[in-house]
Amino acid sequence: MPTSAEIKKVLRPLVERRPDLAVHGRAVFFAPFTHYLRGAIFMSARSTKNPHIVQFVNQLCTGWTTFDVNMRGRDAYEYRMFYEWDSNDLEKASPILCEEIERRALPALEPITDYSEHLRRLPHHYLPDSYRADQRRPPSVFPLHALNSACHSCARGDFDAAEELLAATVANHELHSPPIPVTDALRYSDTGLPFVRSAYLLHTLRTDRSQVLPLLHDWEAFTVNACRLTRYWKSSPFFCEV
Repeated sequence: MPTSAEIKKVLRPLVERRPDLAVHGRAVFFAPFTHYLRGAIFMSARSTKNPHIVQFVNQLCTGWTTFDVNMRGRDAYEYRMFYEWDSNDLEKASPILCEEIERRALPALEPITDYSEHLRRLPHHYLPDSYRADQRRPPSVFPLHALNSACHSCARGDFDAAEELLAATVANHELHSPPIPVTDALRYSDTGLPFVRSAYLLHTLRTDRSQVLPLLHDWEAFTVNACRLTRYWKSSPFFCEV
């Protein structure tokens, strides 16, 4: 697995010619970013010591505390590439990786600035056969997609749609697991994601809708701080606040 310093060195030509990109840790991403973090990340493979690169996208207001795609497989895109890593020959790897990332990994991510564009680019095998991209929202059986869709509805000011979807999602979860007790401790809890986020947001929608948008802003800041990407982020109003 390459070190962060090696990744930064090998991707330097790409970042120098693309001022809209930044490298931090194992990831290269569009910067500055607002509501969506989009890029490619170096991952270690289980079957080989060679690293591979995977696209990722994170709608920040869902409150996920990392942008590592292993933590949210349904947000990962299908494109992957495998290379032998030679720490003593980074100059050879640099043009290959820069070309692959710029030409193949990033173009599909660049248009993703809202959930509708996000949804169009999800791999088809993550969606049921009956699902169509022009539907109003994804089915509740995919809890992460449901949370993303509900947060997007809130950002557009459609709280009724968000509450309806989250109610179905939480009810589906409670068919198989005990109900999640909604307390203040649940606001930032990573245990049981994405159901804890769904339960907390649903509780806020039902009890005090004036706190929904402040909550989503709070979750955005929480995610960015956890990823240590504050200097690349521009806090921005949601659609319904403009």
